[in-house]
Amino acid sequence: MLYCSDLYAKNVLGIHEKDIAYSAAKLFFAYGLGNSLYFPFRVGASAVLVPDKPDPDKVFHIIEKYKPSLFYGVPTLYTKMLQSMENMDKKPNMDSLRLCISAGEQLPEEIYHRWKNHTSLEVLDGIGTTEALHIFISNFKENVIPGSSGQIVPGHDAKIIDENGMDVETGEIGNLLIKGDSNNTLAINQH
Repeated sequence: MLYCSDLYAKNVLGIHEKDIAYSAAKLFFAYGLGNSLYFPFRVGASAVLVPDKPDPDKVFHIIEKYKPSLFYGVPTLYTKMLQSMENMDKKPNMDSLRLCISAGEQLPEEIYHRWKNHTSLEVLDGIGTTEALHIFISNFKENVIPGSSGQIVPGHDAKIIDENGMDVETGEIGNLLIKGDSNNTLAINQH
């Protein structure tokens, strides 16, 4: 937890004690556990915990009421929030947000651009696993590559290998191996 907090939350997100985190992912998911518990605890920040299912209207209400500075969602939720926003007469007030984060599935490039156009906020997409406890590849502030999971979070090592354990050439399909202090080496099938 300390490793993920320091290398991802502090170094990638720049989380600090004045932040208020709001995560659509609940505490029983590794993604939500970091977002709402050990990231804020590590720096003395606050978190908004909501037991309800995160539908767009509820999410907008929570953002307006509690004014979080960090919002953690998943691409499906960002898509639903955009659809809702595009049909509203008055846009929700999301001025408190300084950063949006996405994980759980790939954030499509189109959703990134639509979100940025409607909110002026970047979404940092990343990939992580329960076994590694949180995100180990992420986009970085002001260096987002839309449609990409980003770069290796410093403190992690990664390589893509074939079924025989040999490195594959750039652009080839293989299995992603991740290593860091928060986990043992683990393999992720890439399609």
